[in-house]
Amino acid sequence: MNNDEWAVLVGNGYNSNEYKGFLFVVNAITGALIRKIDTGACPETDDPCVSNGLGEVTPWDEDNDGDVDYIYGGDLRGNLWRFDVSSSTTADWKVSFGTPTSPLPLFRARDASGTPQPITSKVELLLDPSTSTRWVSFGTGKFLGNDDRTSNAVQTWYGLYDSYSNVATTPVSGRSDLAQRVVLVETRQTSESETENANGETETTTTSFDVRVISAPGDTVGGAEVTDADGNYTRKGWYLDLVPPSGTAAGERIIFGVQTFGGALFATSAIPADDPCSPGGSGWFMAINPYTGGRFDSELIAGRDQVTVTVGESTVNYYVSALRIDGMPSSPIFVRDGSSGSGGSSGGNQSGGSGVGTSDALINTSDLGAGGSGTGGTGGQETGVERKCSGGIVCPRLYLPDRFGRISWRELIAD
Repeated sequence: MNNDEWAVLVGNGYNSNEYKGFLFVVNAITGALIRKIDTGACPETDDPCVSNGLGEVTPWDEDNDGDVDYIYGGDLRGNLWRFDVSSSTTADWKVSFGTPTSPLPLFRARDASGTPQPITSKVELLLDPSTSTRWVSFGTGKFLGNDDRTSNAVQTWYGLYDSYSNVATTPVSGRSDLAQRVVLVETRQTSESETENANGETETTTTSFDVRVISAPGDTVGGAEVTDADGNYTRKGWYLDLVPPSGTAAGERIIFGVQTFGGALFATSAIPADDPCSPGGSGWFMAINPYTGGRFDSELIAGRDQVTVTVGESTVNYYVSALRIDGMPSSPIFVRDGSSGSGGSSGGNQSGGSGVGTSDALINTSDLGAGGSGTGGTGGQETGVERKCSGGIVCPRLYLPDRFGRISWRELIAD
């Protein structure tokens, strides 16, 4: 930290008896409390005011000196908090916005009707290499109590840029400041693979997948621009409601956070099963451009046919943005396999070397049968675009830009 102490950063967790969130900064060596930062009382407009609390937090080093300068975290009332810990004086550490007695969030997540959307998963932070602008991305939704299983409340995936100085107001007032993205199409695709059995006979396996196409800037629907032709921001970010094209919410939510890898932003969503005695459900593995919230204009999820969409009197082919997964998917683990891919570059804002390589996203699910012939499974086959997976593990293959040389370096030196 900027006070030259190693620290553990932790939120106070949910169901606080004070109905609000706290950030605890604890000395990692002695366990002594360095600083406790209060996010303030639950807004009077919240009726009833639930037992709020601050969840998992994410640090950010603004000046690359090895010290944490900002800390981000969300709470059950949809507040996205930014804490300023850039001073060497711990008494100056505070919520970035509002006043010491009335702190305000960077943004408050609400659905179209104004209902707060809970943030229970990790906030992802990333830097747009083309503008050196810090971006914050997170999803909303929770799966903590019995009522959550049957909830069909609309939840949302958000992306916001954050280049704001500490001010007395909330910098991003609502979704009207953001560009809307939508799920344009959901459809089912099939693929076939041939293998040779023990008798030397050729067997054909057919696998079905449900796929999604997400809108992008310039589309007739959900195509609002984030920047103008000169690259100046016209919106403060983007949002994607997790609702199918039918418009009827199915209880989809993001409870495992989002993450960036290879220049793309990924998330897994969860749709719990209605039966409280069943561990199952389903979800989606989604990939979008981090800075527009839209689909890529090249193949990223390998081996998926383009989807034909009717726009006015013409048809357009779009690349797939998401795969449906049997069983509620966890956060993926990304693995580079070093081989060359046949897909195109996954979009702009890339750094490092050129070329396209393949990676696998290893996704654990709540369904031990996932990976079979059902939707989202890999059929246990080696198709060139998917790896074999064991029960409960789904492994979509990705085409992502290769990045050569050292990607990052951090040296830890004990005093």
